[in-house]
Formats: sequence, C-alpha cells, structure tokens
Amino acid sequence: MAEIAAGAVVAEQVVSTTIEGGAVAGYAIAKKTLPLKATFTRIAVSDLIRRHSHTISVVKGKAYIFGGFTPDGTLAGNEFHQLTLSSKEKTDYKCIPALPEDDASSVPPPRAGHSASVFGKNIIIYGGLDEAGNSVEDGSKLWSFDTDTLKWTLRTSQGPKDCQFYHGSIVHGNNLLLYGGYSRPAGTNDLRSLPSLSSVDVTTGVWQAYEDQALSPVGTPAGLAFSQDKVFTVGIDSKFQAPVHYYDLQAATTDARWDTIPVPSNPLVPGPDTSRDGAGVITISTGQGRKYLLYLFGQKHGDGQPTSFPPKSQELFSDAWTFQLPSTNTSLASAKDAARLKLGMDSGEDSWAEVELKLHKEEFAHEGKVHPGPRSFFAASNFDDTSVILWGGLNPKQEVEGDGWIIKME
Repeated sequence: MAEIAAGAVVAEQVVSTTIEGGAVAGYAIAKKTLPLKATFTRIAVSDLIRRHSHTISVVKGKAYIFGGFTPDGTLAGNEFHQLTLSSKEKTDYKCIPALPEDDASSVPPPRAGHSASVFGKNIIIYGGLDEAGNSVEDGSKLWSFDTDTLKWTLRTSQGPKDCQFYHGSIVHGNNLLLYGGYSRPAGTNDLRSLPSLSSVDVTTGVWQAYEDQALSPVGTPAGLAFSQDKVFTVGIDSKFQAPVHYYDLQAATTDARWDTIPVPSNPLVPGPDTSRDGAGVITISTGQGRKYLLYLFGQKHGDGQPTSFPPKSQELFSDAWTFQLPSTNTSLASAKDAARLKLGMDSGEDSWAEVELKLHKEEFAHEGKVHPGPRSFFAASNFDDTSVILWGGLNPKQEVEGDGWIIKME
C-alpha cells in the first residue's frame, strides 16, 4: 500500500506540474508507451553456423551457440561457438571443443530442442532430443558450462525419468524453472505432452512441482519470460490475439496458480492473432521501470500433436510484437502510468502493439538486408536490457539460416 500511495503522490505532483504549464512533463505523460521501434543490425560474421532448434546465451558480452540441427538434418556437435561482439564491423569467433572439468567427468551428447539458461558465469543446458526424435537422456542431468574455464560439469538432480524437449526455461535465484515441451522414451512412440511448471535447484539438485499446473496449450517450444517474480508465457488458444499467461512465484500456496490476462473479444484490437510455433518470447526493458514481452516471428501452429520435430509449416511470420507488462513499483514508469490513469488516459499496460521497423541511415545508401525475414525455430536471447540477439532458424523454404542479428528496441 505504501508503494501505491507513493506512486499516487508522484502522479499528483506530475499532474500538477503539467497543469501549471510544464510542457516537458506534459509531453512525457502524453507520449504513448506503444508501439516500440526496432533497429535490426546484421552481425558481421560468415554463415558457417547454420542451425535450427539450437540455443544462444550471452555471458559478459559474449554469445555462445550450442546444439541444434544442421542443414542436412543431422545433429550439430557438442562444441560451443563463441562470438565476441565488439562492434558492428568486427565479430571475433571461436570454436570451443567439449572438455570435461576433470578426468572423472563427462560432456553432454549432441542434442536439439534443448534449453540453455545463464546462471552466473555458467550456462545450464537441460533436455533436448536425439537424432531419432527421442529424449536424449534421463531427466536427472543438468549440464553446466563454465565460461571462464571453458569446461563442462555434470550436475545430477532428482529429475524425471526422461528429459523434456522443446520446452521453456528461465533462471530465478538458484532455481531453473522448466515448462512445457514433450518427452519420449527411446525405442517407443510414447510422445508425452508436459503442460506443467517445475523447478530444480541448480545447487542442490532438488526438484519442485508447482501446484495448479493446468494451463491451456502453448506453442512449441514453450517460451518462458520473467518479470517481477512472475513467469510469463504466450498461449495459442485465442481467435483474436495471443493470450498471455503468468504464474506468480510469490503468491501464497493457496493462491498459486496459472492466471491469464484477459484477451479482448474485439478482432480490431491489435495483437498477434495467429497461433505460433517456433517463436521467441523474451523480456525487454526500455528503462525507468518499463518492461515488455517481446514476441517475434515463428510459424503457424498446426492442429494436434506434432508428428515430427520441429513441426513443419509453410506459413512463417516476420512480424514482432510487444506486450506491455506492469511497471516496476516506485519507478518513473509507474509514476507516469498513475498520472495517465488520473487524467483518464490509457497507460498501455496489458496491451499488444506491433513493433515498427526503424532503418539505419546507412541502409538507404546501399542495398543490404535490413531484416531477418520470416523464420522459425531460431535461437534468441537478451543481449542487454534493450537488445536481443537472434541466430539462425528456418525460412519459408525450410532452409536452415546461418546469420545473426542484434535487435535494438526503443
């Protein structure tokens, strides 16, 4: 309550200043928070790393690409591809072979459809499928790659019998949260959908299943994002625009459940209106407490369970959308939202808007690719608070791409 009261006081002060003739403050309040603009910058590196269903992680300004399928349909190796993004003109590249931390340890087998999450200086790899389309290993194995020593450690846990693939993961504190995807034991056709949220403590290996796990379907993979102690994912079960589901990790046990932010029943309200697989879901910030979900690209979701992985589709998308999340308490963004509400204006919270493309000035001077184009099952991760790095994926011809992009939001 104190935070709300503080926000109201700030809002009152801002409104008063505006009424008294503060043109700058008035403009700041009147300026809408949506839509955002995006600048796409192609990374200056060759396309030798052609992948889909792989991952990319950023640690201390370096990007690490792991796993996935290659253009001939085979699994990529278990090496890491490291990119040091020092400038637009120069990108340093290094291939890091898989080496164990000590002689008694091992290294992860090749895989695709896995997840990669940054935990301090380490990258935690979990799950994935093998070349036969089955769970690559049992669910107790967490692989930790140390970006300082460039070596692997196996962290065992109390995990399920078979690992997930095409799932979503994020790190919250010491916990790796996992949601969705599938599992299939080797040598069987027993494909199991996993519509549940669970977590594993990376330091102790202890698993936890969250209560009230019933949730309507989400895409493949099940993208997860995180903001203010809430886990977010984007659903595929609306005729008008994609629903946003969230799980409050701080809620009391009796109140802990998946909730859905209401979707407008008006088809004219903007929003991604086609169910998607192979899309990206990432939390971004534009500063001062303002946060969004970035939902980009992907392909049309098929009916029923997939018959192959990744699911195939002839309809791919090149659009990107942002969903405005609640502003951080006591931030400038929350003060602005309170002021707009006091003036009877929409704050933009819980609203979708399509991202607008902003071109580099130099792009007008010469021909060049200014946008990745339609693609799905690419790898994407936060590069910093306002930027996303994207690599590879499938294009509409089902060809495997090998280029990288930095997407700067403003």
